[in-house]
Amino acid sequence: MPSSPMIEAVGWQDQAACAGTEPGRFFASDERAQREALELCRGCPVREACLEHALRHGERYGIWGGLREHERQQLARRRRRVA
Repeated sequence: MPSSPMIEAVGWQDQAACAGTEPGRFFASDERAQREALELCRGCPVREACLEHALRHGERYGIWGGLREHERQQLARRRRRVA
C-alpha cells in the first residue's frame, strides 16, 4: 500500500482524523456511536494505513480503517482466497 513519506516518518496514528478523540466510540456496541465513528473514518487521510494495521495485527474488535469487525473478517477471507 503506497503511503506518504511524511505519514511514514511521523506515524499514521498522529495523522488520523480520530487522533485525540474518545476511542470508546470505535468500540461501542450501539449503532449510533458506530455510525459517528464511521463518519469520522470516511474523511481520514490515513484510513488505509489504519485498516492495514488492523488486518496485519488481527484486530478483532472495534472500527478500524472505516470497517466494522465483520467487514474486516470478510475482507481478510477474500484476500486469503486470492493469495
